[in-house]
Amino acid sequence: MIILSFDYGLSHIGVALGSTDTGLAEPLTVIKTSILNKDLGEITKLIKIHQPEKLIVGVSEKSSARQSLNFASGLKKTFSLPVEISDETLS
Repeated sequence: MIILSFDYGLSHIGVALGSTDTGLAEPLTVIKTSILNKDLGEITKLIKIHQPEKLIVGVSEKSSARQSLNFASGLKKTFSLPVEISDETLS
């Protein structure tokens, strides 16, 4: 299974591409975070190219957790793919 994972930040979103077949993930790109949802356009392009079966959003703690959860919620509303949350606290 191909998975796109996201590390959401206020200025950038880190994106990695992983595979459950190989058990490996590699950094793919960094997207500039946009208040005008231009970042969703970039994510749409990545989904078309790599055709993942799942999206994962890393969530740490405090205010950044809230922002990451909001980002994950936006992905769920925008794309017809399962979106999972991964706890990154202390990682």
